[in-house]
Amino acid sequence: MNLRVKILIGSLILSLIVSVSLAYTSFRILQNELYEEYRDRLIHTSNLGSQLLDQDSLHFLLSNLKEDLSEEKVDTIQKSKEFKEIYEALNSLRNSKPNLIQFVYIWVKTDNPEEVLYLADADVLHLLEKKAKGESVEDISTFGSKYDIAPFPEARKTFEQNVSLVEKEYRLDVEFNTYSISGYSPILDKKTGKQLAVLGVDMTDINIREALKKSTLVSAVIGIITVILTSLSSLLLGNMFVKPILELNKVVLQFGAKDFSARSKIQSSDEVGLLSNNFNHMAETIVDYDIKINELLNSMRRFVPFEFLNFLDKKSITEISLGDQVNQEMTVFFSDIRSFTKLSESMTPRETFNFINSYLKRMGPLIRENKGFIDKYIGDSIMAIFPTDPDYALLAGISIRKELVLYNSQRLSYGYPPIHIGIGIHTGNLMLGTIGESQRMDTTVIADSVNLASRIEGLTKFYGVTTIITEITKSKLKNPDQFNMRFIGLVQVVGKEESVPIYEVYDGDDEKTFEFKHRTTPKFEEAMQYYIEGKLKESHKLIKEIYLENILDKPSEVYLRKIKYLYKHGLPADWKGVDRMLSK
Repeated sequence: MNLRVKILIGSLILSLIVSVSLAYTSFRILQNELYEEYRDRLIHTSNLGSQLLDQDSLHFLLSNLKEDLSEEKVDTIQKSKEFKEIYEALNSLRNSKPNLIQFVYIWVKTDNPEEVLYLADADVLHLLEKKAKGESVEDISTFGSKYDIAPFPEARKTFEQNVSLVEKEYRLDVEFNTYSISGYSPILDKKTGKQLAVLGVDMTDINIREALKKSTLVSAVIGIITVILTSLSSLLLGNMFVKPILELNKVVLQFGAKDFSARSKIQSSDEVGLLSNNFNHMAETIVDYDIKINELLNSMRRFVPFEFLNFLDKKSITEISLGDQVNQEMTVFFSDIRSFTKLSESMTPRETFNFINSYLKRMGPLIRENKGFIDKYIGDSIMAIFPTDPDYALLAGISIRKELVLYNSQRLSYGYPPIHIGIGIHTGNLMLGTIGESQRMDTTVIADSVNLASRIEGLTKFYGVTTIITEITKSKLKNPDQFNMRFIGLVQVVGKEESVPIYEVYDGDDEKTFEFKHRTTPKFEEAMQYYIEGKLKESHKLIKEIYLENILDKPSEVYLRKIKYLYKHGLPADWKGVDRMLSK
């Protein structure tokens, strides 16, 4: 949208706002004044009407007014000359302002302050005639019929306080689809001054609405004329303002297309000329900063994985905001150097840093080669995420184990002891996003799956193996046949209520150990099934056979100790074969 259109739209909106505001204000003022005037008319009309009614006829009707009159009695009274005289007086009062007065009636109070009796209604005889002709008529207010005035507080106050009152607001009459307002005046005995009854007059707002329609029409015409004049003046002014800006815009587009040599010609000394001059200075500054920013971004890429930007749907690190997040099922990979604390005690801080960087320099690329990315380095530990198939996490673990063999051989050649690692892998829903505060943010992964993967890595020390995965990871493998693994138990890690089946992946073991585990896996898993079922004797027999064949098989040694403990103390009553871990 160009500037001329914006100026036009802005002017139109402003003129519309002003026109509508003025029209609305005048409408409300006129409406309030009309309503107030008609309220005054209503109270004057009801007051006048209450004084013009024939007192003798009123006394006659009042003397015959009782609750629950028979239809014959009501019909007799409504045919009397006294009733017809009051009836005609009510209609005369209504006909004095036929476009305004809708209903006129007389109420008499009862012992119930919320209930009255009709003494007369300006429509009753007319409605009875229609009914006699067979026409459909509802709610005929005959002589002595009851009416609930609870919804009309002003009517109650008129009865109680003996004063003339008008309702505060117009009410919607659904039957006649019009708004009306009621005024009430007490009818006093001219001799005693006592209240005989209350005259009610209902006045519609038809005349008010007609007056308001005319006022609205005039306001609309004035508004349209204002909008047209504003549009014409906006177009003229827009052309004057926009032309020099368009010339500057051409230069800006050239610069935006990376023609950094583009500069604006300064043709005037007004604000546009000042803008052109400032643009030229800005262009010089941008060129300088562009060089520095590219250098900075290239450096920052080493701290924030590009994969995080992709998952958060960001093109650049500069687009990341605090709280950006995405939820997705992924595989979490944890690896840790065994006994690192003890190992680092024999090194200086510089040697420790050199050692860690030497190790991570070899292992980090293997994560990326297998479609994973490193979330963070935690000292000597690696936390990595594999967004696609969990197969890649296992392949990365196998590659790291093979690389570790080469790394250890190099360490041995320099007289350093070999290192050992543990790898834990689990698949689940993760929340990737940014945490921190406005001045310090970090990308991270938050989920129970992360904690579980960390606990699983910790179990590698307990079971004396290198790689452990959870059953859910095993079930998610696209090509499980390419991996060799064995079931090593049900565990309940710290902080979890449910047990987790775990498997040792022994791909990456030395050739002899691999052959031993591959051959004895069916027997080991059969022993584990006996163990879970509480058949300790059968389980012990098979595991002992495996252990005697290879006393370096740590899982066999662990379960022999467990079975010995259970023989001594007995199976728990709630035994389900789950081993509860008491530490992380």
